[in-house]
Amino acid sequence: MKIIKKLLFLLLFFPVTVLAQYTDDFEDGDISDWTQSNTDRWAASDISPLNGSYSLHHVYESTVIGRDQVSVNLPVMDLSSQNTSWRFQLRHNYDPTSGNNWGVFLIADAQADQMFPAGVINGYVIGVNYNDDSDDLIRLWKVTSGSNSVIINSSVNWQTQIGKTHPAGIEIIRLVDGNWEIKIDFDGGFDNLISIGAGFDNSYIFTDYFGISYEYSSTGDKLLWIDDIYIGPEIADNEPPVVNNLFVANDKKLTVEFSEAIDSAIAVNSSNYILDKSIGIPDSVQINDLSSSVDLFFTQSLTNGEYYNLTVSNIEDANGNVMADTVINFLYFVPQPNDVVINEIMADPSPEVNLPGYEYVEIVNTTPFGIDLTGWKIKIGTTEKVFTSYMLDSASYLIVCNTTALTDLSSSGNILGISSFPAITNSGTTITLSKPDNTQISTVSFTTDWYNDDGKMDGGWSIERIDPLNNCSGINNWKASEDVNGGTPGQQNSVYANNADSLAPDVQSVEVISSNQLRLIFSEPIDTLTALNKLNYEVNSGTGNPFSLILSDNGLQIDLLFIYSFSENLNLTLTINNLADWCGNIMQSRDIEFAYYLVQPYDIVINEIMANPDSTVNALAYEYIEIYNTTAFNISLTGWTLTVGTTTRTLPTYVIEPQEYLILCNDNAYSLLKDYGNTLIVSGFPALTNSGQTLVFKSKEGSVISTVTYTDNWYNDVFKAEGGWSLEQTDPYNPCGGKSNWTASTAVEGGTPGQQNSVFGNNSDLMAPELLYITVIDQNTVGLYFNESYDSISAMQLSNYVVDNGVGNPNSITLESPQYFSLILTFNNSFTENVIYNLEITGGITDCSGNEIGSVNSARFAIPVIPGFNDLVINEILFNPLSEGYDFIELYNRSQKTFDLKDLRIAAYDDLLGDYSSVEEISNGGFLVFPGDYIVLSENPAVVQQQYYTSNPRGFVQLSNMPPFSDDTGRAILLDKLQNTIDNFEYNDDMHFALLSSTDGVSLERINFERPTDDNTNWHSASELVGFATPAYENSQYKGLTETEDKIKVDPEVFSPDNDGFEDLVDIQFSFDVTGYVANIKIYDSRGRLIKYLANNILLGTAGTISWDGLTDNNQKTPNGIYIVYIELFDLKGNVKEYRKPVVVAEKL
Repeated sequence: MKIIKKLLFLLLFFPVTVLAQYTDDFEDGDISDWTQSNTDRWAASDISPLNGSYSLHHVYESTVIGRDQVSVNLPVMDLSSQNTSWRFQLRHNYDPTSGNNWGVFLIADAQADQMFPAGVINGYVIGVNYNDDSDDLIRLWKVTSGSNSVIINSSVNWQTQIGKTHPAGIEIIRLVDGNWEIKIDFDGGFDNLISIGAGFDNSYIFTDYFGISYEYSSTGDKLLWIDDIYIGPEIADNEPPVVNNLFVANDKKLTVEFSEAIDSAIAVNSSNYILDKSIGIPDSVQINDLSSSVDLFFTQSLTNGEYYNLTVSNIEDANGNVMADTVINFLYFVPQPNDVVINEIMADPSPEVNLPGYEYVEIVNTTPFGIDLTGWKIKIGTTEKVFTSYMLDSASYLIVCNTTALTDLSSSGNILGISSFPAITNSGTTITLSKPDNTQISTVSFTTDWYNDDGKMDGGWSIERIDPLNNCSGINNWKASEDVNGGTPGQQNSVYANNADSLAPDVQSVEVISSNQLRLIFSEPIDTLTALNKLNYEVNSGTGNPFSLILSDNGLQIDLLFIYSFSENLNLTLTINNLADWCGNIMQSRDIEFAYYLVQPYDIVINEIMANPDSTVNALAYEYIEIYNTTAFNISLTGWTLTVGTTTRTLPTYVIEPQEYLILCNDNAYSLLKDYGNTLIVSGFPALTNSGQTLVFKSKEGSVISTVTYTDNWYNDVFKAEGGWSLEQTDPYNPCGGKSNWTASTAVEGGTPGQQNSVFGNNSDLMAPELLYITVIDQNTVGLYFNESYDSISAMQLSNYVVDNGVGNPNSITLESPQYFSLILTFNNSFTENVIYNLEITGGITDCSGNEIGSVNSARFAIPVIPGFNDLVINEILFNPLSEGYDFIELYNRSQKTFDLKDLRIAAYDDLLGDYSSVEEISNGGFLVFPGDYIVLSENPAVVQQQYYTSNPRGFVQLSNMPPFSDDTGRAILLDKLQNTIDNFEYNDDMHFALLSSTDGVSLERINFERPTDDNTNWHSASELVGFATPAYENSQYKGLTETEDKIKVDPEVFSPDNDGFEDLVDIQFSFDVTGYVANIKIYDSRGRLIKYLANNILLGTAGTISWDGLTDNNQKTPNGIYIVYIELFDLKGNVKEYRKPVVVAEKL
């Protein structure tokens, strides 16, 4: 029975009370003498009290975060006059965080309203995360004007060592000299207090107030209780220690846990411990950090399933209290497979019958012993979860489910909640129960057939094990629950019965893995002895018995490997005899037919390439290629070939298993590489080029199974490209991903031969293949080019291709092996010149990941002609790129003709030498340029597209070599293949807008492609607003010619020379009826001062345009204002004409 609240003022006429004390057990239900920071937040509550009928409880329901404090006046005590003790029990029913914490003020000089971390208060506070911590440790702080400093920093974690379900008993002792100690009883109460830390501080010695500070989140309110408060003289320890627990760590180690800290010198004496059954005293004893438990180590092992007696003698606590001799009886038991079995599965709870709509797994302890499930694991499908602490009693059932199901399922029986409990697939999955060391205890692989009731497999009913002691019958020992509720979680199954297995196993399926391998799946596990007898299997047609057998761990699957290959596409018969299940039931003789089929492309993929080994960088000092079997089949590599560049080698006999990695190398590399994984010597293994090469892997029938064309750019790492690192494929199931699916290895060894790649990850190809462009080979033949490899089988259907204008379908298809990026179509009908055709792929073509071609399935083509002068013009040039950038030239087709870039050349001209410095082929395979097309030429289009926006990414052509263009002055010339000039542009850096701070990375744009190339005023720097270049689309400075009836026109009349791409220039346009005029053009400001001599005695044609960029002769920007364009014309007869046209400079302010 609890004592009632009381204040004892034993003043005894002393000026300072020495023996005063304070207690409160809250049994009177009254806290009127307590002061609250906010009213009605605390009460002496009968809701879940810690002891008796009432506890002090935070009762305020809040929808927001908050902090509430409560305090009580203390009698005056002088802590320097006596040893003082504080005792109370406390439960915090919420996991502590920085925003969910508590602190108990042992003494304070201010009341509740100041009991928070920044309050104006002095004293001492004990708590968890009170000082904005988040590590959940118990600490004692000194508080000085709201500033906290740690006195005791314990190692006890409240969340993991105490938790939410029960209180802790806490005692704080202060000795008169200022030494502090914290003790805790982890189970509540004060009978088993253990010291958890000590410290020193004597700053404050008088008591004023005791109180509690509680901070909570919107869901953490009403979850703090405190009870049985005692503050007064230290309570003397006259109780000897007792043994609280004994734990069996393993067969040679015991841990004895005492009720309090014990004398370490006595505790480590081995003679104080004796184990019966002739084992005797331990070889050694170790005491833990808190001196409250010891580990006993023995040489002789304990026997599983045996009970033992351990006698403990002479143990003392720190105060000299001697423990009575104690005999502890305990069991040593290590669970074996099927000691705990999966007994019931609710995979599909919807629609509900009468049980709550939650998935669960029920397990049962079939032994006469209790089993500790702490750290055990349940794996459902591929997701594994770990059990929290739980003791499963003998013959007891346990429901394992999601934590969200705890409330609704707890009434059914013993229950254990697991956060994010794995979903159980309705159609079936594998569920495995394992010990912490991964020893499998129970495994069930069920399907909907296990319901054995078509009416119950659609939901609401569990499947139950009939006989928990029968672990060898599979489907024959399970059926749908017969309980009216739909299941019996936590109870004996409704279908429970003695069900010894008397049924023989059966073969559920036969899979053909390779030309000499079969895989059998059984209805239940097969006995190892009979399963591995080769004479129990035979294939007709001379194949005979297998030479090798591979039995799976669960006994449900076996692989049969034969010496002779099966005949292709021929029905064969497998005869099976004498197989038995784990229960000894023998299967009747079976004859099963099967057929062999051919391997498919990308069943085997090239997965890793060590092209440039360097022993000074990493240990992998030899070239190798790793291949990977992506299938579920064993595949024979006999007769297969590997081609590297132009060198082909035949592989020796080898069967690569499903998901196996295989290293291919030369014989001198074998001794090193074999330690990394399965390794196959390829005689005369071809050398791998460092900079890149094409690798082709073909089956013995000559079909391309895998091909990779790598370059040293694939490393994505300049350092690693220099040597010592392999190229690894990220996703082996995306074999046509190219550069986007390959990168340098991140393994410290430089590669991962024979193992999963270090960069392995999901990088699935979900994009449909696209038709990029078409080239014309002759009058009735075209070439199609795709953005990725296509599936060769899907591309062979003639009806998938159709050309308009009466051409129709092709009559033949030629695939471009081995890359399959292009193909050739030949038609019966010839193409007509000057007609643009459209070819459409109507469907069916897929990439090697199975994605079918989508909307980008058509392209134009026409019979090309050789362009004449200025049919195709240089429209933009970047000759001074950014750092890490590349030059480019943009061409524009201003004609109504179609050209093929393979007929053209791009050249740089050296005026000092009077000859071309470089002439380069633009396209080897061909690329058509249609009327109005913009085409960009560059060595690296990808970098250009990274550095500049383009609305036309298809308008880029990659050159093997780009002529070198000087950064300051040079000449770019477009030629046909006979080196006739098509366009000739002489540029210099002075043609850029003079006010640019830097011309690095700024292209020169042609203003109008109808104006002459050599008109310097027809060129201007690309606008800053478009990023200083417009590759493959209309120039930012483009300006078309306008119709005018005036002989001289200024357009626009207002312009803003700020290089923003909008009216940066003013055009002086002229149009005459006769030729022969010579012009001078000058610009004057509003005060009549000459600021720009734009043209000096230039010979004009009948029409044309001269542009002014708004700069003076000194390359200074003109101020905003009105200017006069003065044009003076004269001819050879002496006739003179003068024009004055106003123009306004109006740049934005």
